[in-house]
Amino acid sequence: MDQLDVQLLNLLQKDSRRTAEQLAQAVPLSSSAITRRLKRFREDGIISAEVAILSPKLRDSRVTAIVNVQLDRHLPSDLDHLKRVLLASAQVQVCFEITGSSDLLLIVSARDLAEFNEFGDGLAREPIVRRYETSFVKKHIKASHAVQLEE
Repeated sequence: MDQLDVQLLNLLQKDSRRTAEQLAQAVPLSSSAITRRLKRFREDGIISAEVAILSPKLRDSRVTAIVNVQLDRHLPSDLDHLKRVLLASAQVQVCFEITGSSDLLLIVSARDLAEFNEFGDGLAREPIVRRYETSFVKKHIKASHAVQLEE
């Protein structure tokens, strides 16, 4: 990757709907050269997905929780099963395997408290889960998956 690739990727992380012509106004390349680079990014898996970010009007009516999960044991087969369960859950937005007193950190979005309780009850039934602790989000201040690449 060269400097122009980095500039393009930084711009796309802010708004992936920009056209090649619009990107060419910020990066010293022709729109056809930008189109070729974007195609390569997608084919090489550098851009793994392009998603729509919903308006806070829709998001803020939901319950968002940060859940720290402590495991009872760390057998690979049990952990793989739990990861599959979490990957399949529509409520789990983010799942990190972490260090410290907890083993997993989840960001969970539920329609309401009843749906979150159902999710939590299911999590508690998993044999590998020793305990979990939940903090509810009072206000969304910033949420981003953008990674600022060095120019």
